Amino acid sequence: MSACASGKSEVVEFLLANGARVDARDNKQRTALHFSAANNSLDVVMLLVRSGARIYDEDDGGLMSLHYASQNGRNKIIFFLIEHGCDVNHLTGDTYEDTERSLTGSTALHFAAQNGHNETILLLLRKGAKVDSINLNGQTPLMLAAKRGHVTTVELLLRRGADINALDVYQNTVLEIAVLAKTLCVAKLLIQRGINTVGFVRSMSCERLLTDAISGGDRDLLQTLINVQDSVKEKLQEIRVSPWDKTLLHVAAETKGNFQVIDLLTEIFPEVNVKTPRGKTPLHCAADVNIARKLLETGAKVNETDQFGETPAMAAARNNHWDVVEFLIIYNSCVTNTSNKFGQTLHSMATLWEAPSSVK
Repeated sequence: MSACASGKSEVVEFLLANGARVDARDNKQRTALHFSAANNSLDVVMLLVRSGARIYDEDDGGLMSLHYASQNGRNKIIFFLIEHGCDVNHLTGDTYEDTERSLTGSTALHFAAQNGHNETILLLLRKGAKVDSINLNGQTPLMLAAKRGHVTTVELLLRRGADINALDVYQNTVLEIAVLAKTLCVAKLLIQRGINTVGFVRSMSCERLLTDAISGGDRDLLQTLINVQDSVKEKLQEIRVSPWDKTLLHVAAETKGNFQVIDLLTEIFPEVNVKTPRGKTPLHCAADVNIARKLLETGAKVNETDQFGETPAMAAARNNHWDVVEFLIIYNSCVTNTSNKFGQTLHSMATLWEAPSSVK
């Protein structure tokens, strides 16, 4: 079997001529044909088949050589196996378990889609593979491609007629699967391609996607979601994120370089001084100067204190955002001599945490 895996056809031929069994199996019931199909050894595959290897033999998970070849994008071998009678829609057994349990009862197309082998997908479809075949979890090849973040594969399957609104056995759509897998680029594509979002907007998955888009600084995705339904704007204002029950405006503010998202959210949030239960405003969370400036331009209060008596400048010092501290100090009417409930002033915090001299 090692000779088959390495593609050494002359060695395989010698071994077969000297009594090696073409149908021998390892402890996982894999044959030499499985190994050669996985490792792109077409000459060895052809030799084994001529010597009596059965192309429909399964390993202990129900995988034929076609599944191995499809998983690894071995297109010439796939063509050969199908031409010699291999069933392109054969399902793996219900005993097959991959690490994600996503390929139990799957076709070769599932394996190709999960691994983003677009040319293999086209070949399998030309040979009669069902684009919406489902595995034991009710997942289609489109769902597996979305889960892995293969954008071009998702696009390909949609062009080839894959059902964008299909549900798995857990009633998840491909959009919810993409959100759970944090493949935001796929989620954006699915929304742009018109997936049904009526139920999605009311779901926890929508909250996750909004939160991930904002914390990841993805304004395009955020705008795409807002364009889906007017109710998304209300949802944006309602969502609270742990820890400390922050609003999404707080989440956006604490992400450095997130100016574009802040710019969009300040148009949606009616109150930029919204507080967490601990009294922090988005300005307390500002991670860089541009974010702080935008919040101030839209009405943020520069001297607002939280429940510990800390101003946004003190919070910036505590978070080591000294550029924000310096900006707030020179901002008109920023108070620098007030103390928090621990008796600390902005000056003492700057001294304690070795702030740049420009701040001290």
